Amino acid sequence: VGTGFLYVAPEVQSDFRSMMWGGTGRASHSVDQAETWPWSVEVGNLNLPGIVSMAVAAEALLEQGGVQDWRPAFQRLAQGLRSLPGVRVLGWQETDDTLQQHVPVASILVEGWDVHDLASVLDVNFGIETRAGYHCAAHIHGFLGSAETGGTLRMSTCEATPVQHVDAALQALQSILGVDSN
Repeated sequence: VGTGFLYVAPEVQSDFRSMMWGGTGRASHSVDQAETWPWSVEVGNLNLPGIVSMAVAAEALLEQGGVQDWRPAFQRLAQGLRSLPGVRVLGWQETDDTLQQHVPVASILVEGWDVHDLASVLDVNFGIETRAGYHCAAHIHGFLGSAETGGTLRMSTCEATPVQHVDAALQALQSILGVDSN
């Protein structure tokens, strides 16, 4: 479940109609769709936590002057993951062109590890949260060779990710894999 927003210019609001009906959050006793704007396009209850989260994110973006550059933290993560023996980074290539078009998520396989076990060790022993599994794309894992490992382990960064957090994640993986960090 997510949320989003849509701006509809006032001059077209009267012509704008919902494609779905079935009750509203405003008048839940009624099965009739409201006829006045904006209630005429509301179906179901509003996702208030999502709306508040989106407002907080928008406010943070305005305070920091827009979207900051997420690439340095992600590039450091991807390069560090690639340097670890037994770690396979899926679907990311190290060129500026692909970095511009990439979502800052590294999907990895670690030789000898079930991804769920590795995620648990990272969480419990190092306080590092990752996502393990098939990520709503079960069929691709046969092609990737990750079906037998439980899918892939995903790690991500954003513009606010401190370099120290990336380094801590890489050091945790080095420790788990028994790699000398010197």
